[in-house]
Amino acid sequence: MNMWEWKSRKQINTVEWNEVLQESFESKIEWHSEYLDISCDHWGAFFNKQTNQRIPVAYNRKYFGLAKVYRQDFCQQLNIIGKNIPSESDWRSWKSALEKRFYFGAVQTPFFFEGARERTNLILDMDSYAQNGINGFSAHHKRSIEKANSSDFYFDYSVSVDELKTWLDVHAKEFSYLQKFNLIRFKKLLNWLISNGSGWLLGVRSADHKLLCIGVFTDDGSRISYLISFNSEAGKKQKAMYALFDQLIKKYSATHKILDFEGSDIPGVRRFFEGFGPARIPYYEHSWSLFS
Repeated sequence: MNMWEWKSRKQINTVEWNEVLQESFESKIEWHSEYLDISCDHWGAFFNKQTNQRIPVAYNRKYFGLAKVYRQDFCQQLNIIGKNIPSESDWRSWKSALEKRFYFGAVQTPFFFEGARERTNLILDMDSYAQNGINGFSAHHKRSIEKANSSDFYFDYSVSVDELKTWLDVHAKEFSYLQKFNLIRFKKLLNWLISNGSGWLLGVRSADHKLLCIGVFTDDGSRISYLISFNSEAGKKQKAMYALFDQLIKKYSATHKILDFEGSDIPGVRRFFEGFGPARIPYYEHSWSLFS
């Protein structure tokens, strides 16, 4: 008998959900009920009736009205929430329940299922910067940071969501992917993160205080996660994004926190992250369809 029970969003007690998340062996802001409400088209969760473990699942109904599981916006992967690290049997029984509930979809998890596609996350222990400085960075990154540090930059941790929106309107043509971007959802998520004290926008300004680039980050207490960034043409020429990450790593280098770059499928972006010397951590994308 499978012990995983599906509950719709309306059936979930969000106060209890967030309390369990806070006590979980791994607690990420991306699994908070408010974050899920904003970033998902629809979501519910599977609950283990014996252990009270749970795992959220995002889905939409864009395929002839059928529910399809998909990766929610601004969340790299899922994990089973609970005090104890999930066992192999926990994962396999959950997979069975998932595929019985949903005909098709894809999920990304730290557990490998047969046939899953391996992907790579990039994690930097920022305490290493306190010991080694930029010695752990690539030679290219060292040169770029040296060049960036010769500019009179100002680092602004209080960039507002409205200023970001105005800045994006001006620089929209430099970010072609914004055409498929849900800016309303993005703005709502940023406002919630900032008001909840769980995220911020870091901007690099020129000597005359013009924004050159912006990075968006979340902080769940032990992990700072990269969400997204925007770099202007002027920022690229002045290596402003190198200065932004160097500043962030310096600021939190003695806090015992990790920086989660969340990886990237874009080769240039992945090389940029790898230049800061992070560890490579595999995770897995499992997809299925009962129609094939």
